[in-house]
Amino acid sequence: MGQVAFGLTDLLEGKTMIHTGFESASPVTNVSDDRPNKWAVALQDNYEIDSTNDTLPFNEGAGQFNVVLTHGRYNSTNLNAHIGALMTAHPSSALTYTVTFGGAGRFLFSATGSFELEWDDDAVSSALANELGFAVASTGLSNAHIGAEARWSTASFIAIDLAAATSVEMLLLYLSSTDSATSFTNVTAYAHASYLGDYRGAWVGTASETLTLSTRSTNQTENQIQVALRAASATDYRWLAVSWRHFDTSNVHAWGLLKAFAATYDSVNGRTIQPLRAGPPLPSGPSINQDNMYPVAGIGEWTADLRFSDWEVASWRLVGHAIARHGRTRPLLWVLDYTGNTATGAADLSLLTDYGHVLWASVASISDDEYGGQMDAYISNRVRLRQVIA
Repeated sequence: MGQVAFGLTDLLEGKTMIHTGFESASPVTNVSDDRPNKWAVALQDNYEIDSTNDTLPFNEGAGQFNVVLTHGRYNSTNLNAHIGALMTAHPSSALTYTVTFGGAGRFLFSATGSFELEWDDDAVSSALANELGFAVASTGLSNAHIGAEARWSTASFIAIDLAAATSVEMLLLYLSSTDSATSFTNVTAYAHASYLGDYRGAWVGTASETLTLSTRSTNQTENQIQVALRAASATDYRWLAVSWRHFDTSNVHAWGLLKAFAATYDSVNGRTIQPLRAGPPLPSGPSINQDNMYPVAGIGEWTADLRFSDWEVASWRLVGHAIARHGRTRPLLWVLDYTGNTATGAADLSLLTDYGHVLWASVASISDDEYGGQMDAYISNRVRLRQVIA
């Protein structure tokens, strides 16, 4: 087996977080709360304009006009005002434009005469159509056009000041939404020495490093965490930013966990676990017995039985004793083959969660140290992990 690694102490807990706004009852600090059902719920009304979605082509019947939106983070009020003012102020425009929320979270464009929104002009205008909930097609001439889908919010963002250059080697993320069609794949993390701004566009192309997060599992529903792995030799940075872009009709976008760790593993002797015993997810509810014939179905949980065979004493103390000290009081992140997966892509990392080989877990049991070998220089042990349902 590979060099198993553990993420123990959360490097983000207690650090300053700059964000696009979270509900007061579910604040951003909840991302560091290990307890189940503690969420940081992003506020509605956040939108981002950058070089990928800043152009709006429109036509009043005699030819296409283009306006370019100013890059930045907006709420619906100032985004609507900005778009309407740009269209009205276009030197070739003969109309006055107004943009509002037309009902049920849909953007409404209206004017003093007929006009057409040409969303299918190019990739940038198509991206703006998606941002505002319009179909990627020309609307045809009319005095008003309303979006096909609601867009209560399209962006959630957190930037963390680690206070000093910090070795972040493992990143853990757990997201949720009330919309089953929500894309959990449009999640990106960035690392840089300084703060670059409160929206993703400010970090794209400027941040020193972009971190690839695994895609959310589509094969099972029990282990929905997303991870990014960086090698121990990766450069340390002071700032870490995580962006989630969600082009959907949901008015709820929640962050369950956002955690970063240094990897705890045997980097000196290169010891691995052998073998691994891992079972499929089992229901967490009570089993059937004489007094309980109709148990409530529980969420499936993964377990992993790790065998540490004949590890050097120093290696076991580095890894095993750290697990023992931490794992009974707080959850930990377990990665089966850390050194073999630090350079893999998002799809490959997703397979690890599909198989239950990356877990947010607690230590269910740990055996006594078994000494053996010449001069008792080696230790064997057995650690059983049980998934924590986020």
